[in-house]
Amino acid sequence: MKKILLGVFLASLGISQIAAGGESAPNPSKWKLGANTETGASGVSPGVLKIGSTTYLYPTGGGGMQVWKSNDGFKFSQITPVQTPKGADASVVTLDDGTYRMYYARAVPGSTSGTPGQPPTPSAGPQAKTMYSATSTDGVNWTDDPGVRIEDAGIGVPDVVRAADGTYFATWVTFPGGVDTGLKTKVGTAAGNCSGENGPPEILGYATSTDGLTFTTVSEPLLEGGFVDPNFARAKKNDWVIVTSTGPSNPPQRLCIGTSKNGTAWTVQKQALTPASEPSFDPAAVAKGKGFLVYYAKGDVQPKPGETMQNPPIVVARLTKK
Repeated sequence: MKKILLGVFLASLGISQIAAGGESAPNPSKWKLGANTETGASGVSPGVLKIGSTTYLYPTGGGGMQVWKSNDGFKFSQITPVQTPKGADASVVTLDDGTYRMYYARAVPGSTSGTPGQPPTPSAGPQAKTMYSATSTDGVNWTDDPGVRIEDAGIGVPDVVRAADGTYFATWVTFPGGVDTGLKTKVGTAAGNCSGENGPPEILGYATSTDGLTFTTVSEPLLEGGFVDPNFARAKKNDWVIVTSTGPSNPPQRLCIGTSKNGTAWTVQKQALTPASEPSFDPAAVAKGKGFLVYYAKGDVQPKPGETMQNPPIVVARLTKK
């Protein structure tokens, strides 16, 4: 497993380098996230798809995966009825023929179910997931593809992107040693920051594919140090951007951003994009001008006793370079 590379000079700049599969990427320009506004949608793990001037969100709520639509990217209305996969954590790519493929997670039969938006507890145990896919011609109604894309997708929240050379990159949340040993791993102390140093135990696994259907898992993690909820915001040649959040085992969760030249060696900005006063997780981004619109769930992932958080509000904010 690659180790976290955090030089004294980088620390002084508030930037950390976290590498997998190669040498560290160059230092990124600093990024900032603007003020957020509520979209009207709610749920967790909102996948996002832009078709022309229309933006679709695919959050998972108490009733399963939903479809929300917006003409401006800011205010959304729910579409019903829809045909969506029986799973969670959607991630969507556009195919060469103009159709769309959604990747999503589904609990492995017999694994312990959890509450959407809340971390696993030692009594419940982590929930093992498998990654599947479905296709659509309109972004609204989806038909499952046959077979399984990734048998062991950890505890889920997968994200898939297609690089400039046509290669598919998939990443998901898991633990060193796998889901079964995840909660036995020592929890770190670096809550709410993006250094990845001494952080919670979660890591990001990853796999590649040439056709988007058959994936080969890479032994090294994409990122380690407690980064979860990954989203490839951009995958251009020599210009990759990923948005993640910090792990839920050490709240409050906060959004982080990393950059890369090849999609495997990442430099993560140490300064979080969101304040500790506003727990933030499950980001999904679409290009907007020279930056992005980032959609994410906002709320406390550890509610007070007697309270549950099934459907936190989904907010949107502009992500730009400082």
